[in-house]
Amino acid sequence: MAAAIMPVMFAGNQRIKAADTGEKITIAFTHDLHSHIEAFETLEDGNRNLTGGFSRIAAQIKSLKKEKGQVLVVDGGDYSMGTLYQSLYATDSAELSLLADLGYDAVTLGNHELDYGEDGLAESLKAAAKKNSVHPVMVVSNINWEKSGGRGTVIKEGFDAYGGKAYEVITKGNIKIAVFGIFGKDSASCVNDSPLVFDDCVESAKAVVREIKAKESPDLIVCLSHSGTAADTSKSEDELLADKVPGIDVIISGHTHTTLSEPIKVNDTYIAGCGCYGMQLGQITLVKNARGRWSVDEYKLIPINASVDEDTDIKEKVEQYTSLIDDKYLKSFGLTKNQVIARNGVEFEDAEEVYTRHCELKLGNIMSDAFAAIGRKYAKLADDVVIGIVPAGYIRETYVKGDITVDDIFNSYSLGIGADKTVGYPLVCAYLTGSELKLAAEVDASLSDVISGVSLFTSGMKFSFNENRLILNKVTDVCLVDESGQEVMVDNDKLYPVIVDLGTAQSLGRIKSTSFGLLSVVPKDKNGRPLASMEAAIIYDGGKEVKAWDAIRQYMQSFDNDADGIGQIPEKYMETEGRKNNNTNLKLWDLVRSPNKYAAMILGAAVAVIAAAAGIITAIVKLVGKRKKK
Repeated sequence: MAAAIMPVMFAGNQRIKAADTGEKITIAFTHDLHSHIEAFETLEDGNRNLTGGFSRIAAQIKSLKKEKGQVLVVDGGDYSMGTLYQSLYATDSAELSLLADLGYDAVTLGNHELDYGEDGLAESLKAAAKKNSVHPVMVVSNINWEKSGGRGTVIKEGFDAYGGKAYEVITKGNIKIAVFGIFGKDSASCVNDSPLVFDDCVESAKAVVREIKAKESPDLIVCLSHSGTAADTSKSEDELLADKVPGIDVIISGHTHTTLSEPIKVNDTYIAGCGCYGMQLGQITLVKNARGRWSVDEYKLIPINASVDEDTDIKEKVEQYTSLIDDKYLKSFGLTKNQVIARNGVEFEDAEEVYTRHCELKLGNIMSDAFAAIGRKYAKLADDVVIGIVPAGYIRETYVKGDITVDDIFNSYSLGIGADKTVGYPLVCAYLTGSELKLAAEVDASLSDVISGVSLFTSGMKFSFNENRLILNKVTDVCLVDESGQEVMVDNDKLYPVIVDLGTAQSLGRIKSTSFGLLSVVPKDKNGRPLASMEAAIIYDGGKEVKAWDAIRQYMQSFDNDADGIGQIPEKYMETEGRKNNNTNLKLWDLVRSPNKYAAMILGAAVAVIAAAAGIITAIVKLVGKRKKK
């Protein structure tokens, strides 16, 4: 009891002592807003809630400033890509412009700001700079502009026009705060065809902290990091950053959407995170301690919900951007933002379950069915089997009961842009062999519990796996399902049409390089020739890209209508259908039957290691024996 109580008492004494210095600063923070400018309905623990919205965040920031006095307001990146407001990214920069109106002091880039390509990001920065004479400074310290070369030059022009820099010194009252940005290693790996080269996070942070201390003599150093944290501390980028770079007082941790109910403390650095989509506003208040470092005096995650009043000025500005969405983007689809597409009586899973549950989900089923059906239609496929695949990492929101609007559907599958440079990944039709489809199932079965977002939801394909089997040998059965609903055996050498979004197709093409040649999935055309570019496989409707989100819209609109002419979500989506089955038994036969080539390779490697170890032990025994004889 004494061992447990004494540290708490000591910490309490430190806090009282620190407060006596009188130096105090509050940081209000967000990250991973993903264009969630308006309040939205979502499911949380099975409950339907209205959450988020810039007008409510603005009101809460004003309240915090009134209460605390000096408040630094910052964002940790991925402020864009997630709702229909992203359709205004390059032309109007709605997200960044509104953050200026909310009084943000500094922001950093996230990987999704690069989803629009070099031209999109550059134009967005220029548009924001033109719209707001005073805007939050953009800080990123580890872009290597020299190595980024020609394509990076386009972004550099936008970065310079906006006034971007490695760090900025911001004064609040009598406290001098240096704020710098870091773009994480995993963030960089998430960018398809990145135009930018990023230097090592730790070495860049060390260099910028040295420069800040030498030139600025700040009271406080804050890092806006789009790197994130992980349960495995050896892979938790921001914890590693805090451990290896002394001198950082606070890290605002974006990218992994992590909600930290208490800050993580590493040495003298505090790591803070408030989740995603503006559902909470983070607040960390610091006081200077006796050693001249800062300690947490108060830490809160403030819910942004219907109980928070809206700021009327910001609400009006949001409405101005809302009116542009129909004219500038949805008009070409013949749609409007709030148009009702379907009525839903199905209790679909919370979007968070897509990442936390490794199993078949109703939400994944309806999306993959949409890809298969609409892809078949516009690619004019006559094949008996057409497979639709949706990766968990691309699903951004669920569907609640009641009316499903265009806005809801877009938000559920909102990532990327197409070859047409408009938002939303298009569908592509690529061909995979039966053996490659089995490998895709194996990637799901073996890696979903290790790597967030790689779980697959399928239409036209079923598989079973046993999580207790050897890695890359967990799948026990795979079959296909034809248009009539009949199960079909997989022919390993046959080509099958697979409908996925462009981003997923590009990721499939990189499996071989990222697995060091061990795994290989090569998207092909219908004649079996490898696709030189995934854009060559984009599906069109009369010369216009068929967007993934709009495929879901068209599929829902095809359902039987009610008296008002609105499609009804079919009852078949009330339950799952056995498309992905996890057999967890430990019977020896189930654990060893049907070994594949990867099992043989892994077992062979294990035998080699054991043999080598045995050889070493034998040699040591002989050596010891010889010495004893001497």
